[in-house]
Amino acid sequence: MSYRMPIAISAPCIGLLLMAASAPDGTWSGGRYLLRFSASGVTLETDCASANFAPVVAGKDGHFRIEGRYSAHTPGPQSAMEEGPAGEPATLSGRMQGGQLDLVLNVKGMAPQRLVLDQGNKVKMIRCY
Repeated sequence: MSYRMPIAISAPCIGLLLMAASAPDGTWSGGRYLLRFSASGVTLETDCASANFAPVVAGKDGHFRIEGRYSAHTPGPQSAMEEGPAGEPATLSGRMQGGQLDLVLNVKGMAPQRLVLDQGNKVKMIRCY
């Protein structure tokens, strides 16, 4: 004897399943940038700066937009006495296409930066601090 049980999934739940399926993961790099995706968020590193962003939820077409904080570093000691969250507000938006990410980094007070990163590439950082 078999039983059939109807299963109802609401439209928002289906959308979340589709969106989560196409989020990038792992380590991506190119030029002087290193980007790491994890369940807890996204980190971006370059020679003289770093940034932390919220976790990615990409659309089924691979587009995403996340917000975070960007901190420029300088040689010598960094001040620990600054008030408020570290760094400037930033957004990272872009699209994942196969093994490549085409991104735009927007940081308050700076011109937008376009980044093209590949999964699995290695990059050598020359730190300024």
